[in-house]
Amino acid sequence: MIRKLFFLLICLFFFTGFAQLKHNQDDWDNYHQALKFGSEGRFALARDFFKLLPDTFWESEEIRMNLQVIEDLFAERISSEAAVYFFKAMEKSRSAEREDAIALLSYAVNENPDYAPFYFQRASVFYELDFNDEALDDFNKALKFDLGNSRAYYKRGVIFKRKRELLKALCDLTKSLEIDSL
Repeated sequence: MIRKLFFLLICLFFFTGFAQLKHNQDDWDNYHQALKFGSEGRFALARDFFKLLPDTFWESEEIRMNLQVIEDLFAERISSEAAVYFFKAMEKSRSAEREDAIALLSYAVNENPDYAPFYFQRASVFYELDFNDEALDDFNKALKFDLGNSRAYYKRGVIFKRKRELLKALCDLTKSLEIDSL
């Protein structure tokens, strides 16, 4: 029963990832240009390029988080140095330079230690590298500051499943679905 539920939950999130396939090359170019402008500290241009993306792009938590970082920068909730580190890390993680991305995200976290998106992104990189304990620690910190992050619950649930803590996994995966259905 629990295995079937896990399979259903995993399939649901796996297939939602295919939404990225429906974007054309110009959309992806605009996205990468936005990341580049962000990593150069040219945040107004980065925001303009993010806003060129079609509505279907905004289904991605990662893309919404990128724009949130810029908006929070303009609202002076985070430092410009931390935002530059964040966008440089986004570029590094996209080019499979994940260890460098972790270092850059650690700088961002040190600049703004109570900012959930930095913890979430660093946790995501740890997650991709199967550094489960480090990822779990950062997902916990991200959720401390943002209880509505469904992807953090989902990825933390997968980590719990990897660690064979099935009840915790089921709780987090269920919470992720609950948040997404709101």
